[in-house]
Order: sequence, then structure tokens, then C-alpha cells
Amino acid sequence: MVVAVTEAVEDRKGAVSYNRPVFSVVSNTLSDEAALQADKMDGTLQEYLSSYLKAEKPTEEEKESEPEVVYSEPAIVADPF
Repeated sequence: MVVAVTEAVEDRKGAVSYNRPVFSVVSNTLSDEAALQADKMDGTLQEYLSSYLKAEKPTEEEKESEPEVVYSEPAIVADPF
């Protein structure tokens, strides 16, 4: 199935204005050439997503090297006057 964005409709939610895409089915079949190109582009996308998502997650080594944050109550200091 081939789907395309056929138009963008202006929409609004509260103070935010945005364009909402409208999708339509262009064809129910995909040529062999187009399928090969889509597979190739999917491979490129998967490589990118793998590196992007891996970069967001700290490794165990990075987790261990992060300083521990300790919270304590502020010390009470007597008024010197």
C-alpha cells in the first residue's frame, strides 16, 4: 500500500496553531523497484535509529561514573550579633 500526505489542514488547540497532515492511499500495489528502494531507505533509517537510541541510554560504565547526589538539611548558624 502506498500512502501519501495529500494536504495539510490548519488546526488549533488552545493557543497553539499547527498544520495537521491528511493521509490518503495512493495505490494498493508497490512496484518491485519502489519496494527495493523502500527497503534500502528503511535500512538507513534503522541504522540511524539504532545509533540515536543507543546514544541516549547511558552505559553501565557511565552510570557508575556519575557522582552520587546527596541532599542534606542546611546547617543552622547562630546569629553573631
